[in-house]
Parts: sequence; C-alpha cells; structure tokens
Amino acid sequence: MPFVEAVTKVFEGRASIEDAANVLREAERRHGVYILAVGQCGVFDWMHVPRSGAPTITLQQAFGLLNNAEAFDAHFELNDTREGEWCERVFFPFLDDTWLFVDGGFFSTFCGILTSEPVAITHSYRSWGHTLADWANSRNIPRPSGARDAERLQWEYIDFYMTDYLEPLLEDGTRWLSTVCEVLSFNSKRLEAELSPRR
Repeated sequence: MPFVEAVTKVFEGRASIEDAANVLREAERRHGVYILAVGQCGVFDWMHVPRSGAPTITLQQAFGLLNNAEAFDAHFELNDTREGEWCERVFFPFLDDTWLFVDGGFFSTFCGILTSEPVAITHSYRSWGHTLADWANSRNIPRPSGARDAERLQWEYIDFYMTDYLEPLLEDGTRWLSTVCEVLSFNSKRLEAELSPRR
C-alpha cells in the first residue's frame, strides 16, 4: 500500500510529511474524496447532498459554501440514507488505496470529507468506527490475534472508536496514528489553499 509505506517511511525518518501527503493527495484525486480540517466543515454534519433541482457546482464552489451556513443550507440537504451506497461506490475504494486507519476520536474532532460529487460528510466517533469496521469486514481484513476480545473475528465500531482502542491493534500504533494525523493536517492546509477563492 503506497500510503502505508509512505507513512512508515516518515516515522522511520526516511521521508517527509509532505512526501506522505503527496501520496494521500493522489489517492484523493483518483477517488474524488477530499479530507478537510473540521474547522472548514463547521456548517454541516452527517451526510449532505445537493438539494433536488440545485445547480451543479464545482468542488471549489462547494468548499466556498462551507463557511456560509445560509448558502450551504440553500444548496445542500441532510440525506444520510445514501451513505451506505456512497461508501461502497466511492469511499471504500479510497480506503482500499490508503488503509486510512485512524480513530474516530481524531477523525470526528478534526476532519470532514468533501467529495467531487459534491457531497459533504462528517462523522461521530461511532459512525466513523462503523464505516471503518464495515470496510475492514467487507475486505476480510483479519483482526490481530492480540486484540482485546481476540475471540471476536469481526471488526466492530468500538475497535476504531478512540485512540486507546485502535492503537494496540496496529503495528507501531502510536507512531502510525500520530504520523497520519500530521499528514492529514498538512494535506488539509494545502487543499484549503488550493480551493480557497483567489483574491
């Protein structure tokens, strides 16, 4: 996995945060999934899709709506009934490319997703955990034998709920999680600069 390899190289001192962010950025472009710092996603929660009859807008235009609640609500509506279909079609292939194992505590506090459709999504600790567990189970990714509740073969949301639960399940869990968080932060700042209107 190129992203896993890139992150591993960073915490081994063989690559930079920017190098790993470049690999993540390429995966984002391939799948039309863009991870933003939650400060840029403050006006939405859960899954929002364009309202029926709303004009098609670009990713940059969708980004421009994120800090304008009135304009955002005029264009988007809450519709989490499409989340399962969207995950199967778009987000799970993105996870196949990245293995973005990060806990819900971090992701739901600091990150949101904007897609090229465009669709805007944030997660709670639990919903992020369910998303990763559903993906890992659908790909038959085995739970580590040393995991808490090791007799349980299927991943559950609790495995991804917070750092204390996920960290022991990953090889070099502490370094992995802290490095991925740095990469996501770096990448989000760069993406924000790309999508912000030129002055």
